[in-house]
Amino acid sequence: MGYADRHLWSQQFDASTTGDKAYFGVMNRVTMHKVAVVFLDAGTGAGEVVVDKLDASAGTRGSADIATLTVGATNAAGAVLYEEDLDGDVLDIGDVAIFEVTDAVDALMVALVEYSINDDDLANASSASAV
Repeated sequence: MGYADRHLWSQQFDASTTGDKAYFGVMNRVTMHKVAVVFLDAGTGAGEVVVDKLDASAGTRGSADIATLTVGATNAAGAVLYEEDLDGDVLDIGDVAIFEVTDAVDALMVALVEYSINDDDLANASSASAV
């Protein structure tokens, strides 16, 4: 399936400690095409950033089920680590992609997600909000 529209989401985070760092949540069904991290300053020490999927309908969180980005020992400012062709990873309404640092790197980073909105699924969405 081809996508004419591509959107980019980003969020800065500090990778010097482990834990959840950035959250990409959706209110429309989306197909993720690529995830990446960009170094804002030079990074030292090898590490790892994984992208987990929080499945809202099942109430479960995966472990590196979207991507694993392995950081080398040294990285210059502006270095990009990415994973693409995500096998059509889809986030449904309410799902969240979570960027988690599992092995800390002394650097500031930007998390990136390239995605397309699946407009045809909006007719199937419902709202529980009261007006």
